[in-house]
Amino acid sequence: MDVDARTEGDDARAGGPPRVLGRYGVVAELGRGSTSIVYLARVEGRSGFSKRFALKVLRRALAEDPASVALFVAEARLGAQLNHPNVVTTLEIEEGEDLPFIVMEYLDGAPLQDLLTRARIGFMPLPLHMHLAALSGAIEGLGYSHSAAGNDGIPLQVVHRDVSPHNVFMTISGVPKVLDFGFAQTVDSPLTTITSAGRVAYMSPEQASGDAVDSRSDLFSVGVMMWEAVTRRRFWSEEASKASILSALRSRELPPNRLGALAKTSDELRAMVAKATAPDPADRYATASAFQSDLRVVLNQITPPTFAPRDLGQRVSTLFANERARLQRAIEEDLQAPPLSVTPSPPVAAAAPIAAGTPIPSI
Repeated sequence: MDVDARTEGDDARAGGPPRVLGRYGVVAELGRGSTSIVYLARVEGRSGFSKRFALKVLRRALAEDPASVALFVAEARLGAQLNHPNVVTTLEIEEGEDLPFIVMEYLDGAPLQDLLTRARIGFMPLPLHMHLAALSGAIEGLGYSHSAAGNDGIPLQVVHRDVSPHNVFMTISGVPKVLDFGFAQTVDSPLTTITSAGRVAYMSPEQASGDAVDSRSDLFSVGVMMWEAVTRRRFWSEEASKASILSALRSRELPPNRLGALAKTSDELRAMVAKATAPDPADRYATASAFQSDLRVVLNQITPPTFAPRDLGQRVSTLFANERARLQRAIEEDLQAPPLSVTPSPPVAAAAPIAAGTPIPSI
């Protein structure tokens, strides 16, 4: 998630966040990316009912492009068909507004990338068992998505295509959630779409080459994340450019130290990471469940008996205490504001019940 990105001419920069979007009152801006802005919002009902959500709003410049709107709507419709504890919940999409927006569940926590960066800066690096536990949750969410069927019972054949630490969200309860299916491929997607989609540092060789991809492409991305967890280094050199990484991937040339850097790890962990990052999809794990089976063996070997997911959540809560406090102040100020006068609008696509929390979602 590129939360620091800014687009000149965007109306949020010119006049601040919108006060109202559809039936939702906007509380605060949470993050920005190249295609969307995410807001914390609330909706009110009778008898004092009030609920908070995350609204992912398409940027104004893209809202005038039919192709961008179509991709945005496709993301929402796919998300509405996914219902799993390790996948962010999509509730509805509002297309009748000036700017279309997706309504998502309200999470409390931070993206894994931000957690890792903050932990390193604060001299509190995540222990390996915690880092692998986070990736285990991501594999669970991806495995569900890969095998999910649509509302008509037909397999969706989802491939996320942008799996990275930026798109795994860690909640303060220690539950990882896979975010942002904006680049996802499904059974109905054109095979020619977006070779450049996703972050190249975690991209599979076949995706970089524009070849057909399947679930093994996503598992390669998790393998890169796991390699970085084990070595505490970047898979690709910090000096490597996007163009040079893409060129290497297209030639099936992975970093020369891919296996050597794993020499001091256990046999089981080394074999697992090597298999997950194999350049040829045929040499990788065929399914997320097979990957997860080997990961559980490793986690059983290295995880302290007293560890619980809440320990990982506590790390998130501690490292992001200031940000969470600022957001809580915005919520409290919003509670003091007079009730909003908004016109309810029916949902276009609904999903499962939401879970409460505070979002910093991927965009």
